[in-house]
Amino acid sequence: MLDRTTVVRNIAQQGDALALLCALPHACTPLAFLDPQHRAVLDKLKFGNEGTRQRGRAALSAMTEKYIDAVCVELVRVLTPSGYLMRWIDTYCLCEGHHLRIADLKPVDLIAWDNLRPGMSKRTRRRGNYLVLLQTPPISPKTWRDRGIPSRWPEKIDLKIYPRNVYGPGWRRRRGGVVGPIWPRTANERRPSDGTPF
Repeated sequence: MLDRTTVVRNIAQQGDALALLCALPHACTPLAFLDPQHRAVLDKLKFGNEGTRQRGRAALSAMTEKYIDAVCVELVRVLTPSGYLMRWIDTYCLCEGHHLRIADLKPVDLIAWDNLRPGMSKRTRRRGNYLVLLQTPPISPKTWRDRGIPSRWPEKIDLKIYPRNVYGPGWRRRRGGVVGPIWPRTANERRPSDGTPF
């Protein structure tokens, strides 16, 4: 396990999520992103074609639901009061309420990401996932300063470059302390017109 002195802050970290979170001090960030590699829907549907249809994603190691919940509990510890956890979740986990298992996190908003590609399901074809915005107590909308973020993001992703786009919509905002996801930049990515620095 990492100790708190081995984590260099403000750079991308790599390693076991629980070990990295345990190395962080209490209430050290107002915002965290979690994109768990969950298997819940794949285990439920039992398609059996993961290696052929989702080669990039199937190669990633899966997390158990117990492990994902442990990461969420540790994220509650490192979030400041009224801090946000932005958690990627698929339709199955959303409908089953997996994000409700952690008592100290309350869902306050939802962003739908449409990847413009029909996916798997037994009833409707899935096109994208969801970003559930969860907040630690005390619940207050005053801590969210950027009201310009839309609740739906249509975006086509080149899966040859990004087998699983970690931060989904390629947006980045930095206004009043709210920082959006930063994903690997491409040659085609344009500088935001609002003058936001990279």
